[in-house]
Amino acid sequence: MRRNKPDKISEFTMRNVRNVRNVRNVRNVRNVRNVRNKWTVKISGKSTVKKIVDRVSTLILLAQFIKPIAWGVVIFLAGCEPDRGGESKEAVQRQSGLNTTVVFSQDVPRHVEFDGVVEAVNQATVAAQTAGRIIAVNYDVGDFVPKGAVIVRITDREQAAGLDAAEHRVREAAVHLADANSRYERAKSVYQQQLIAQAEYDRAEADFHAARARKKAASAELLQANENLEYTVVEAPYAGMVLEKHVQAGEAVVPGSPLMTGISLEQLRVQFDLPQMYAKTLREQHAVNITAEEGLRIFTKDLRISPSANAATHTITVFATLPAMESNVFFPGALVKVSLELELTQSLLLDVRAIVRRGEVSAVYILDQDRGLQFRYVRVADHYDSQFVRVLAGLNAGDVVVTNPEQAILRYKQQSSLLRVGEHE
Repeated sequence: MRRNKPDKISEFTMRNVRNVRNVRNVRNVRNVRNVRNKWTVKISGKSTVKKIVDRVSTLILLAQFIKPIAWGVVIFLAGCEPDRGGESKEAVQRQSGLNTTVVFSQDVPRHVEFDGVVEAVNQATVAAQTAGRIIAVNYDVGDFVPKGAVIVRITDREQAAGLDAAEHRVREAAVHLADANSRYERAKSVYQQQLIAQAEYDRAEADFHAARARKKAASAELLQANENLEYTVVEAPYAGMVLEKHVQAGEAVVPGSPLMTGISLEQLRVQFDLPQMYAKTLREQHAVNITAEEGLRIFTKDLRISPSANAATHTITVFATLPAMESNVFFPGALVKVSLELELTQSLLLDVRAIVRRGEVSAVYILDQDRGLQFRYVRVADHYDSQFVRVLAGLNAGDVVVTNPEQAILRYKQQSSLLRVGEHE
């Protein structure tokens, strides 16, 4: 059986001509001719439709290859500064809104940290020094008390009566002393004339000395009575804050009864336990750094080092006196960090302005030449000084970081938006 192949123009044309001869309607002949013209177009053995499909497929493949490269160029331009053709670095940063710095390596001293507790140098409990009943308590817990202010008053009737009796005894002793003195002087003059016996002179002299002793005893009792009266008015020994109030109005007290506990905020110190392995280093340097939770850092050399170690913990108690300051960052009972400087080590230093806090985690924005602006988490240690902080992990020497994170956040969001648009397309 003969097979019809539409590969050659002649065979395909003859077959269509035979079919046209059987068509009686001229209109159908025209349609057949149109069909013939459609299928008889040949260019070098390939149809035009197939060639167009091949070209479209090639363009699609080429577009898929060029698309990542194009978006990479867009991202690079969005995250990095373009070449300004001779403009200074400062001018570029002003136009981009990003300030940068470089992470560098440097020999810095290694530090070891200890936990310390702030305490007041002057802290005491004021107790009663006389017996009586509380009349008034002038301050409560948390109140500031000036030095010399009256904090508690005690009844003074008994003490006032004792003072009055002591004053009378002093007057009586003074009269007896004057009489004994006159008799002694007369006996002395008569004895020198040998008109009285030795025994009478000795008796007059003894009475004089006894009267003088009674006068001194009476004066001492008067002083004691006066002190007992003054004890009924309790004054603050120094300016400070009231920590605890032990009595209320109407309560009876005796000598030794606690009245009020207070502390002075003018002089503070930090107590911490130092392991014995660092005792030699501390005695050589005789200085420590104290850091509060708010970041305030204090350097002090005023130390009190215990001469012996604790046999149970093998630590030495150290007291570091804080300098006088107006800031209320340090207060009694607060926990602080005490750092001791050791040997020099190679460390990475980062500008503190570049650090972004995310809760308990620290991060920075990095300008990468290939990937643009990147957000990277880092781990940092204590501050090397007021401007730099030591980097423990997350960065390398030479990394370019942004020192104004507020502007970097906006740039990073714009870059992320471009990435998402590219992924959808």
